[in-house]
Amino acid sequence: MTPLLPTGEPIAVVAPSGICNEERFQQGMGIARHHGFDVRALPVKPWRYMAGDDEWRLHKLIEALTAPNWAGVWIARGGYGITRLLAKIPWEELPQRPIIGFSDLTALFGPLHHRKKGPVIHGP
Repeated sequence: MTPLLPTGEPIAVVAPSGICNEERFQQGMGIARHHGFDVRALPVKPWRYMAGDDEWRLHKLIEALTAPNWAGVWIARGGYGITRLLAKIPWEELPQRPIIGFSDLTALFGPLHHRKKGPVIHGP
């Protein structure tokens, strides 16, 4: 059986909502790497309790979802901030690629599933 998220190929890790606890984030990245995933974190620019202002987070999310070098997308954490971005996502430009996330990311997964993008994986 082929895994949904490929090991050995670059996977974007993006935070389009809240900011992560850095220590726990690095632990998670280490666990993913230990299991063979080539995870690469896109930068954040903390703004209040979010991983950047709306424009920054939208830019990084679109980069993760559309850049041809990513074999998949792993969303760093859930949170309210994703709902502020949904109206500006270029849905029809998104290629097929696995996307994993949880919590408030359901707001992103619904439109992705409706447009047959993904697959989407609800998980940590």
